[in-house]
Amino acid sequence: MEVSVYFCSDPILSVVPRLIQKILQQDLRVLMLCENDEQLASFDTQIWTFSSKVFLPHGTTKDMWPERQPVLLSTTITDTNHPKLLLDIRNESYLDSSADYGTNNFQKIIHILAAGEISEQLQLLTAYHRKSPDQCWVQDELRKWQPWKKD
Repeated sequence: MEVSVYFCSDPILSVVPRLIQKILQQDLRVLMLCENDEQLASFDTQIWTFSSKVFLPHGTTKDMWPERQPVLLSTTITDTNHPKLLLDIRNESYLDSSADYGTNNFQKIIHILAAGEISEQLQLLTAYHRKSPDQCWVQDELRKWQPWKKD
């Protein structure tokens, strides 16, 4: 399983729809893991209103036919839409080294975190996954994604 992390200087709410668009181009089914119902509702609205030119098909576990959704928003780990990619947008306080992602067969897990103390955040992720993330990305001053390099 590949683990990637993106450290955002932009609000996460604005980053996620662009990332989902790229993921859907790869024809992957996604489970987007939210902290709570409020965050889930905010991202649901943001994804629906992201662009008048781009449709990002998605739903929530509370909608009809969640199993048909290529992108499913949830506050819990579920295999309802048979996802191959987990997009975890919870903040690092949710990382608990005793937890796991269940029996799901995720090919890839992507964490989206607000840029903070990146070294500390990476230590939490490493403990959580019992390995270092395979890829770490940060936004530069021009809001472009660059590989993270420890100073």
